[in-house]
Order: sequence, then structure tokens, then C-alpha cells
Amino acid sequence: MTGLKPLLFLILFIALLMSPSVRAQETGTEEPSPASSPAPSAEAAPSPSPSVAPSPSPSPSVAPSPVVKESPAPTPAPAPVAESKAESSESSPRQLYLGPVVTLLSLPRPLTVGLEGKYTDYLGFSFDYGLMPSVKLSSTKLQIKGWDLRLKLYPFKGSFFIGVAYGTQQFIGSTSADIQGSPTTINLTQDNTFIAPHIGWIWGSGFGFFSGLDLGVQLSMSRKTTVTTDQTNPVITGSAEYQDQQKKITDVADLIGKKPLPMFGLLKFGFFF
Repeated sequence: MTGLKPLLFLILFIALLMSPSVRAQETGTEEPSPASSPAPSAEAAPSPSPSVAPSPSPSPSVAPSPVVKESPAPTPAPAPVAESKAESSESSPRQLYLGPVVTLLSLPRPLTVGLEGKYTDYLGFSFDYGLMPSVKLSSTKLQIKGWDLRLKLYPFKGSFFIGVAYGTQQFIGSTSADIQGSPTTINLTQDNTFIAPHIGWIWGSGFGFFSGLDLGVQLSMSRKTTVTTDQTNPVITGSAEYQDQQKKITDVADLIGKKPLPMFGLLKFGFFF
């Protein structure tokens, strides 16, 4: 062991002499370390692979903003619906017209007021209420009032129509006489239900003023006659003179309510809304 120690020291000394740092100190030069070695030039450095090297992020002030392609906004669904409704309402004609109507110079009720209507070009209708004011002929008073509903058909889509009416009419009459020295009044009321076929014309079927006339016949369907008197003496009510006065007023009522009666209105005008 004592013989090996000098040998080991000799080997160690030779190794130190052969190391690069010792040789550099001896020659006055120093071997550059890897840390202080200059960076390899750009020409010698291999270019990074395009798939690996990250691309430089563009500057916000220079880089253009991304273009976003916007699809056109869809047309709202309600808009075409409303437009089509407006177009249809403008293209389609008005269907119903209503308005007040007055008829003068008419029979059997000289003054008549009511409501006239027309639906499309083919159908019409009306409601009329009329009366003949109380008139006095000698000792007899007469009055007529009533109403009717009328349905009309315009076969040629013009002013001419054919129609039928249904209504009621009341005849009110009274007569006064001095019978056997006693003043006597006989009152009669006759309620009549009738139908009335008729024809006529209405000029001006659209919005605004209109005029017309109609001609027909009034046919009685049923009647109810009531006779009253203020005379309570049975001798007077049973007398021939009393029966004659009662027959006089009854004949007038039957003339109006029992027999076919002309029905016409020569002057009719109104306003359609």
C-alpha cells in the first residue's frame, strides 16, 4: 500500500497537467465556456419549421379587423300578412250598407220611416213603421198605423228588385151620432196581419244618398175586430139606427183590412252608411 500512494499521486498530477484549463493558463488563452460563447449566426442557425414556429401576433393598431359576413335579416312574418290583408280589404268591395229611410206619398200609411239595408248586390231588407194621422170625415174618425219587414232580391244586380213584406196593421175608427135623443159613440179597432208581394227600384246602392219607389198589394192573412161603445142602454144598442152606425164603421175597417189593398211608396229617400 505504501508503494502505491506515490504512484497514485503521480497519476493525479499528470491528469491535472493534461486538463484544458491548465493548458490555457500556461499558454495565456482561455477556452470560452458554453455559456459565454457567441450565439450562432442567423445564417448558420437552421430555420425553424413553419409548422412548429409560432407566427407573430399582429399588432392591434396595424392588424385589420376580421371581416364578418352577415347574412341578411329575414323579413318578419307578420309584415306580409298585414300587407296581404290590406290589399285584400282594398280589393274586396264592401258587403253591407245600412241607413235611415223616409217614405212619403204612400198607401195605406202615408208617412213611413224606417231602416233600409243592402247586402252584396243581390239582397236587400228593410223595416218600416208608418201611420195615417187621425182624420175626421163628418162624424167619423179614422186612423191607421202599423209596421212591416221586407225582404228584397235584386236579380240583375241593379236598382230593380222584387220583394215580399210581412207585417201588422191596426185600423182605429170611431163614429158619433145622436140615437133616440141620446149621444152615442161607437169605437172600433181592427188588427190585421198581412203579407205584401211588391216590386221596386232603389237608385244609389253604395255609400251616400239613395232614392226609390215600390209598388205592391197588401193581402190580409188574419183579422181581429173589437167594437166598443159608451152607450149602456140596451134599447139603444139594439135599435136599427145603432146597428146602422156600427155597420158604417165596420165596412170602412173591412175595406182596409179584409180586401186586397194597394201598397206603394212613390217618394222614398235615405242615406246609406
